[in-house]
Amino acid sequence: MSALIAAPVLLSIVFAVSGAAKLRDRRGTEDAMVSLRLPMRSLHSLAAALLPLGELLLAVLIWVPVVPLQVAVALAQLMLCLIYLVIIVRAVRFPEPVDCSCFGTLGAPTVSAGTVARNAILVLLAVLAVVAAATRGMAQAVLHSPGSLLAWAGMLALTVVLTALTVGVSRRSETSPAMSAAGPTSGTAGEGEPSADGSLANDDELADYERRPIPHVVVRRPDGELVPVRDLAFERATLLVWLSPGCGPCERITPLLAAWRTRLGGAVRVVPVLSRDATTMGETATERYGPDVVSDIHRTVAGAFEAHGSPSAALLGVDGLLAGGPVAGADAVTGFVDDIIDQLVDARILEPEDAPSAQ
Repeated sequence: MSALIAAPVLLSIVFAVSGAAKLRDRRGTEDAMVSLRLPMRSLHSLAAALLPLGELLLAVLIWVPVVPLQVAVALAQLMLCLIYLVIIVRAVRFPEPVDCSCFGTLGAPTVSAGTVARNAILVLLAVLAVVAAATRGMAQAVLHSPGSLLAWAGMLALTVVLTALTVGVSRRSETSPAMSAAGPTSGTAGEGEPSADGSLANDDELADYERRPIPHVVVRRPDGELVPVRDLAFERATLLVWLSPGCGPCERITPLLAAWRTRLGGAVRVVPVLSRDATTMGETATERYGPDVVSDIHRTVAGAFEAHGSPSAALLGVDGLLAGGPVAGADAVTGFVDDIIDQLVDARILEPEDAPSAQ
């Protein structure tokens, strides 16, 4: 059996893994499309539903031993790989890092030179798959050596699974204990009165949640002034929300900021923390993100808080200690804010009202 057959076999596995991962995380696929700044946003939802089905179909049809069909499928795979490569190359040139769920929840989420290299390799595999289909190699292998072909496919699949598990373990090891243990309700959920220091947790939760000192780091206001993060919570509890302009999940959070400010009133200040320099955005920064927006250009503040990823959020107490979080992810952040609002309602600091939630 020709080694050329490895290309369509491996590519079919890649498309199967990618399609299955996207099928499990449709919202992540939509967010990736926003992050990659793809046009026709109104069609993103439909595309996110159809794309994984298309990838799975291409992964299966390449095994049908009909030469014209295999050639057509291989050409479709090549076209899709080329489109992906063009999109990724374009995204690498964006001023802000882009998070893209190209393989659903698998793989490194940030688009980088490594992502470009990966997609270039996929294009090469797709070219070889076209050759294997056009020269009848794939069809003959399916018809005459199905046992050997399945053995090849099995070994390649095990290699892919082993690589995915290795990458997954590596990514989990980079997640901080605070993020792993602190779910959407850490430090804020449950019954209990807000304490004088600004913490919203009760005694039982304080036993589980370690209230660390607010790091000695600074953020930059749109006027260029550097402000210690501790000073942001000098008068009242402060909710930091890390956002990256153009990030899909962040685009879901941004429209909620104004509603959160209104709902939390004078009880908790909402401070969006951008990965982009707000001083270069002019009035756009305050118009879109609110008057308290600040910048964390190199994500040094996020690193100090162990708030990895965008969006993320943490609650600062007036006593100089963390009162909750950090949490990461759009759903976790909205749940985190909802829990803060519920606590303030239970304490009768806020009037009962439906809390805003992500669409």
